[in-house]
Order: sequence, then structure tokens, then C-alpha cells
Amino acid sequence: DEKQRYEELDEKINSLQQREGEVKDLQERIDELAGDIAERQEKAESLEAEIEEIEEEWEATTHPEELDEEINERKARRQQLKNERERLEEQLERLRDTDVDAPCPTCDRPLKEEHRSDAIDQREERIDAIETERAGLSEELSNLRDRREEARDVKRRADKLPVHREKIESLEAEIDDLQSEKSETKETLD
Repeated sequence: DEKQRYEELDEKINSLQQREGEVKDLQERIDELAGDIAERQEKAESLEAEIEEIEEEWEATTHPEELDEEINERKARRQQLKNERERLEEQLERLRDTDVDAPCPTCDRPLKEEHRSDAIDQREERIDAIETERAGLSEELSNLRDRREEARDVKRRADKLPVHREKIESLEAEIDDLQSEKSETKETLD
């Protein structure tokens, strides 16, 4: 009779030890799931913050196409000035090569020294002004090209926003699945 009680108690102990092992395994799985959930939530939050940052940056950025237009306008203006300078240099050369009293190469009146001197001074001043403006345009072009490159970088990042959003949706689906498994595991535990 006592032997049977010992055997019954032994069975209960074994059963409880087995149950204790199962409980421990379930608790470990719950902890593991909680860690996986937290990890995915962190990833999703990080992506959301990145999306927000990219959207704000894109909002504040002049679009590359607009910068292309500005660049083309500056290049056209610089070319105009170059052509004007070349024309003025040709006129200067002709003015300097023309003898006094010969017809003026720019207006066909008889060329007097004072008229030639004034015409040369005017053209040299205009050439200096052109060079100053061209230098300014070159500087602007350099800045615009830098801005365009930055804008293209932002655009490339903005173009990836749908991929980031899909990744967040995927993470949220994984989180839901993990939370369901965690709830089921807790119910099994209870």
C-alpha cells in the first residue's frame, strides 16, 4: 500500500517536473517572442523616422529639374556674353588696325583719334564688365551644380520611400503574427 503511494507520488513528481520543464520552455518562448516583437518595433520606428526625415528634406529641396533650368539659363547667358566679348574683341582689333581718317570699322565715319580712343575705351570697359559677369555666372553655376547633386541625392532617397513603407507594413504584419503567437503561448501557459 505504501509502495503504491510512493509510486503514485513518484509519478506526480515526474509529471510535475515534466510540466515545469514545459512551463519553462513556454516562458522562454514568450520572452523570445517579446524580444523579436521589440526588435521589429524598433526597426519600424527607425524606418518611420527615416521616412519623415526624407520627406521633410524633399519638401525643403528645390527639385533637380528646376535646378537644371536655372543651370541652362546661366550657361546660355554665359555663352551670350562670350559671343559679345568675341565680337567686341574683333571690333577692338579692327579699331586698333585702322588708320586715322580712314572710315571707322564700326560706324563708317572718318576715324579721328579721339573717336578711336573713346571707342576702344568703351569696348575695353564692356569686356571687363563681361568678364566680371561671366566669373559671377561661373560661380553661380558651380553652386547650382552642387545643389542639383544634393537634390538628386535627396530625390534618390525619396524614390525609395515606397520600399521603406512596404518594409514597415511587412514588419507590422510580422509583429501581429508574433503577438498572436505570444498570446497563444500565454494561454497555453495558463
